[in-house]
Amino acid sequence: MGVSALVEEKASISSSGAVSSSANKCTPGFAVTVATSAVGGEEVSAALTKAGTAAMGSMCARYVLEVSSFESILFSANTDAAAREIGRLCTVAGSDETALTSLLLSATAEQRYLTWWRYRITYK
Repeated sequence: MGVSALVEEKASISSSGAVSSSANKCTPGFAVTVATSAVGGEEVSAALTKAGTAAMGSMCARYVLEVSSFESILFSANTDAAAREIGRLCTVAGSDETALTSLLLSATAEQRYLTWWRYRITYK
């Protein structure tokens, strides 16, 4: 899936020597327009940096949302149930190795790994 971004930058010098610059930056779901003016050739990078910081802030918020939803996927109800079952089987005096083996062998390698992590976080 490709994402296109449009960036336009215009600069002009008036007869008084003032440099005027404007930038329009569009990213998916976020648009910022910056218009600045500098006298005698001063840099307009401060305003553009501010616009870039705002755009990065939007990306950071989107990343945090994705990470939080990813964590909820990692430890699903099945993983939690398997970790609780292992905890229950290991606390019983005569732990049933057959039940533990069948529980672990019925899962994929990734599910076993996630279950191990969940068990470790919960019971260790």
